[in-house]
Amino acid sequence: MEHERAWDQADELRAQLEKVRLTLVQTAEALGAVAGAADLVHHTSTDHRA
Repeated sequence: MEHERAWDQADELRAQLEKVRLTLVQTAEALGAVAGAADLVHHTSTDHRA
């Protein structure tokens, strides 16, 4: 992981990945609400940073 952190664009990549993650969580929540399914997104920690 250290070589990834040393990359000059690592912070930008992580920020973009976080935006994508939030969009996916919102989509999963919306689909779950439409389907009447249980909330599976928030049963684990939302902090996925290493």
